[in-house]
Amino acid sequence: MPQVQFGGPIGPFFDNVQRRGVPCTVQGTFEHQLNVDESWLRSQLHGAVNQVIGHKMATGALEFRNLGEGNLLGAENEILQQAGLQGRLQLAFGIDNHPPAPPREVKANIHLHGVGALGNLNIKASSKGGIDTAHLGNQLVAKAKSAIIWYVAFGLITLIVVGGTIWYIKHTVKKAVTESTAKAEKTWDGKTPLVCAGSDDVIVEGVTAKLDGVAITANGACKVTLKNCDITGADAIDANGSAVITVTGGSITGSAFVVKALGSAKVALTGTKVTGKLQHLGAATITGP
Repeated sequence: MPQVQFGGPIGPFFDNVQRRGVPCTVQGTFEHQLNVDESWLRSQLHGAVNQVIGHKMATGALEFRNLGEGNLLGAENEILQQAGLQGRLQLAFGIDNHPPAPPREVKANIHLHGVGALGNLNIKASSKGGIDTAHLGNQLVAKAKSAIIWYVAFGLITLIVVGGTIWYIKHTVKKAVTESTAKAEKTWDGKTPLVCAGSDDVIVEGVTAKLDGVAITANGACKVTLKNCDITGADAIDANGSAVITVTGGSITGSAFVVKALGSAKVALTGTKVTGKLQHLGAATITGP
């Protein structure tokens, strides 16, 4: 399916905590089956995102936390309606001059036991590609060929793909995505900046990082735990939204700021050597070392 990528600045949106307008950016991918000019599509989508998200931020229907987590509470459909388009829309947002967090693909394997005469089925799905219909179809065809149940299998294929299974998979994958996101852990070697968002749970131990820009960026409601790490950057730690960062031991050095905390972020330092300035704005807190 053809797709077009678009992006650019949106906002600024007013932050009641900081009492200022916060600039944001959007990066999006739109999958479609339209025969139209891509530059026109980009313009339509960017304008619709700015209008719909701006209205929802102004009315309190969405918050900066929603943008950081990529959870727009169904606003994607409203954006497509505003743009007069049909297709599949994926969005990521950067807040206050921070880059959007890269999208993560969450995969799920769903096992259905005792599906009539077909027995057990294994269904694969992901947050990026949806249901793997080819894998499901191959299983059903193989089972139908192995016994004299072709017509029964054909009816069950229609029922499963069009009816009950779609409902089941929709809810099961949503649960799997939520649970996987909440429990996800990343690995980091300190050679490139660490960026976490959503409900990421990042645990890093014994890593040494010396970077020119921001070493660690935490958006949304993610959690970062650093144990005995030595981190150096222009800003060593940049925490936003409702992120929680816990640092134990080691050292952190920032040529501009050791820690910058915005929104309602919380940073706790215990037994850590700190070289540089600390800054917290709004309801954000920094404790320790």
